[in-house]
Amino acid sequence: MVGWHNNCLISSRMSRMTPTCSQLLLSLADDEPDKEEIILCNMELSLTNLKKNVLILKTFYNDYNLEVITIV
Repeated sequence: MVGWHNNCLISSRMSRMTPTCSQLLLSLADDEPDKEEIILCNMELSLTNLKKNVLILKTFYNDYNLEVITIV
Protein backbone atom coordinates (compact mmCIF):
# COMPACT_ATOMS: atom_id res chain seq x y z
CA MET A 1 0.00 0.00 0.00
CA VAL A 2 2.88 2.39 0.77
CA GLY A 3 4.39 1.81 -2.69
CA TRP A 4 1.10 2.74 -4.36
CA HIS A 5 0.87 5.92 -2.28
CA ASN A 6 4.43 6.92 -3.20
CA ASN A 7 3.72 6.29 -6.89
CA CYS A 8 0.67 8.56 -6.70
CA LEU A 9 2.70 11.32 -5.06
CA ILE A 10 5.48 11.03 -7.62
CA SER A 11 3.00 10.98 -10.52
CA SER A 12 1.16 14.06 -9.27
CA ARG A 13 4.41 15.97 -8.77
CA MET A 14 5.67 14.99 -12.22
CA SER A 15 2.44 16.12 -13.87
CA ARG A 16 2.75 19.52 -12.17
CA MET A 17 6.34 19.85 -13.40
CA THR A 18 5.39 19.07 -17.01
CA PRO A 19 4.70 22.21 -19.03
CA THR A 20 1.42 22.66 -20.84
CA CYS A 21 1.39 22.54 -24.63
CA SER A 22 1.10 26.33 -24.85
CA GLN A 23 3.96 26.81 -22.37
CA LEU A 24 6.16 24.45 -24.39
CA LEU A 25 5.36 26.17 -27.69
CA LEU A 26 6.00 29.60 -26.15
CA SER A 27 9.35 28.39 -24.86
CA LEU A 28 10.27 26.99 -28.28
CA ALA A 29 9.34 30.37 -29.80
CA ASP A 30 11.78 32.16 -27.46
CA ASP A 31 8.85 33.65 -25.54
CA GLU A 32 7.47 35.41 -28.63
CA PRO A 33 3.66 35.12 -28.60
CA ASP A 34 1.64 34.08 -31.66
CA LYS A 35 4.45 31.94 -33.12
CA GLU A 36 2.84 28.58 -32.31
CA GLU A 37 1.80 27.87 -35.89
CA ILE A 38 5.30 28.59 -37.21
CA ILE A 39 6.85 26.34 -34.55
CA LEU A 40 4.45 23.48 -35.35
CA CYS A 41 5.13 23.80 -39.10
CA ASN A 42 8.88 23.79 -38.49
CA MET A 43 8.58 20.74 -36.25
CA GLU A 44 6.51 18.93 -38.88
CA LEU A 45 9.08 19.75 -41.57
CA SER A 46 11.92 18.54 -39.34
CA LEU A 47 10.11 15.27 -38.61
CA THR A 48 9.44 14.71 -42.30
CA ASN A 49 13.12 15.20 -43.10
CA LEU A 50 14.15 12.99 -40.19
CA LYS A 51 11.89 10.18 -41.46
CA LYS A 52 13.49 10.46 -44.91
CA ASN A 53 16.98 10.22 -43.39
CA VAL A 54 16.05 7.23 -41.25
CA LEU A 55 14.61 5.47 -44.30
CA ILE A 56 17.83 6.12 -46.25
CA LEU A 57 19.93 4.76 -43.37
CA LYS A 58 17.67 1.73 -43.00
CA THR A 59 17.99 0.99 -46.73
CA PHE A 60 21.76 1.40 -46.55
CA TYR A 61 22.00 -1.01 -43.61
CA ASN A 62 19.79 -3.55 -45.38
CA ASP A 63 21.67 -3.25 -48.70
CA TYR A 64 25.04 -3.89 -47.08
CA ASN A 65 23.80 -6.38 -44.47
CA LEU A 66 25.08 -4.21 -41.62
CA GLU A 67 22.34 -5.19 -39.19
CA VAL A 68 24.08 -8.46 -38.34
CA ILE A 69 24.36 -9.31 -34.66
CA THR A 70 27.70 -10.91 -33.85
CA ILE A 71 27.98 -13.13 -30.78
CA VAL A 72 31.48 -13.37 -29.37
